[in-house]
Amino acid sequence: MSHPHVEFSRPSARAKHFTTSSPDKFAKEKREILQAADLSRKGAIDARIEHVVEHLNARPQYFTTSSCSGRTVLLSEGSSGDTVRKKGCVWLNVSHELLGQGELELSLSSHTGSAVLKFEPFILHVRCHTLEDARKLLATSIGAGCRNSGIMISKTGSVHVAVRTTLSMEVPLSQNGNLLVSAQYLEFLGSEANAKMAKNWARLERFSAALRDLQGTSRPGEDCRVFCGVRPLHHDRRKNADELNDPMDCLVSLPSLFEGALSSS
Repeated sequence: MSHPHVEFSRPSARAKHFTTSSPDKFAKEKREILQAADLSRKGAIDARIEHVVEHLNARPQYFTTSSCSGRTVLLSEGSSGDTVRKKGCVWLNVSHELLGQGELELSLSSHTGSAVLKFEPFILHVRCHTLEDARKLLATSIGAGCRNSGIMISKTGSVHVAVRTTLSMEVPLSQNGNLLVSAQYLEFLGSEANAKMAKNWARLERFSAALRDLQGTSRPGEDCRVFCGVRPLHHDRRKNADELNDPMDCLVSLPSLFEGALSSS
């Protein structure tokens, strides 16, 4: 089962049409994606998220295109000045489990570049057959505490859901080989990363449990704004009932769902 990289683009706020592939075409695309080579660094699905991936892929209306169960990463810019987000950065330490005592300090002991510690919670990118399928999965995600989730439409009209939480952390630790923090603070950061990892695992299991009730999250034709909790844009100016059911209103309004999410997570 593979998870090749997929790029997404945000649709125009005024877009009116979506491409819904036929069941046969969607099934063919699903087979091709899941049978392709895994292009991730690890080359395999993380064990802690594998049961969720299998559950989604067992449903005819969904398949996963990428996944990660959550990780703590110590990244290096090296001496070239490249940011840690650029391709080719050095991974000093990466763990999908809890960090051990002194692990961060040991990883930095011989480092001469600039290092950043990042905690990245679990993430799933899911291809959906229809917008209605995406709506249901989004409602399930948000209901399970994954408040940074959202619906995305590719340039070709394919519908995707990104399942994400707000448990991220990013802290610079060294610059040009000079450690910017004390050993005591490194231990504190390691404890914080471990605490976030534990919360991340609990959130992942909460989402996994919510998937079992996915079919009951919405009824066919149910207005996206009803279960997303989003008010229609310019609702006081519209006269036509069909305009009020424009699914793009939900997509345009989704960021309002997550205002203040970082401060409350």
